[in-house]
Amino acid sequence: MNKKPSVLMLAQLPPPVHGASVMNKAIADSAAVRAAFDVEAVNISTAEAISDIGKGSLRKYLKFLGLLWRVFRAMSGRKHDLVYLTLSPHGAAFVKDALFALMAKAFGRKRVYHLHGKGIAAEYAKGGWKTKLYRAVFEGASVIHLAPVLYQDIEALVPRTRVQFLGNGVPSQASATEKSALPRIVYLSNMVPTKGARVLLEAAKLLRDRGLAFSVAFAGNWGTDPQFKIDFLEYLEREKLTDRVAYLGPQYGEDKKKLLNGADVFVLPTYFRNECFPLAILEAMSCGLAIVSTFEGAIPDMVTDGQTGLLVHQQSVTELADALDTLISDPVLRQKLADNALGLYREKYTLEAFEQGYIDCLNRVLEDRV
Repeated sequence: MNKKPSVLMLAQLPPPVHGASVMNKAIADSAAVRAAFDVEAVNISTAEAISDIGKGSLRKYLKFLGLLWRVFRAMSGRKHDLVYLTLSPHGAAFVKDALFALMAKAFGRKRVYHLHGKGIAAEYAKGGWKTKLYRAVFEGASVIHLAPVLYQDIEALVPRTRVQFLGNGVPSQASATEKSALPRIVYLSNMVPTKGARVLLEAAKLLRDRGLAFSVAFAGNWGTDPQFKIDFLEYLEREKLTDRVAYLGPQYGEDKKKLLNGADVFVLPTYFRNECFPLAILEAMSCGLAIVSTFEGAIPDMVTDGQTGLLVHQQSVTELADALDTLISDPVLRQKLADNALGLYREKYTLEAFEQGYIDCLNRVLEDRV
């Protein structure tokens, strides 16, 4: 019986819940991955909530010291065939993860970093100690990134021959839900400026003023800026949009499924600078929704403009309104984009496809094929 390759998985697991931690948990819980590899998983997250991310505290420092000791013991007690690290791209989180990476390097372990974000190129270009740290961390390592369009973020550090690309995958959110005759638009993300919530709200006003029939549902948690919430809700009331637009609060589980499956169009007009591969878009595709989003991160790889959705430029209220006007006014096109989005999800973005892609990526690293 062949012995399975051993993998030390150093990854941020929930809580808090965000795109990277969700995908990391999917890997850690995957029966297919466990069947292919002998996985020892260590949760290297020091944050307990989204509001904790990027903030220092004595509790987090002490937890990090404990994690360093735990990882040191794992590496010194067993010679794993591969160290897999979900490396944070920048900030204090990168410095923290860099110590795990350098420890694996010092032990002479084969390393592969899975990137779920971007922003490395800008930090690397600043020079000084950060540039030296990035070089030391990436030297001799392989990388899994989300899409070819993101390679430019690391091309100064890693040869293309040592990089593989693997898009995220999600379980299908599809369920039987009765749709309204009125075109329904849904926004499902954090209620923060950079995700484009206000852009969509102002676009809804333009659509109302054009005499179009539609509804918009916003779902998500408010961010840490209380003024944005006040301004958003005041605009909603002042422009008399409450008959067309509703804020539903955060939606999870069956409530989220019902919301997505009852909609016709999913909108994420993001201009978040670290946006890469939004899971919410994949969930909407799994429900057969036409997608409207922006030219940010890997979104153009996920959404083919004119085939599975429409892409607009960031922070352009008029351009977003025009795209939605097209889909509201043309139900045949809307259905075509929705069908294509569902077909693409089934072809590339199921959780099973992601798991198999992940297994293939690790095997290529283990066999020195990348």
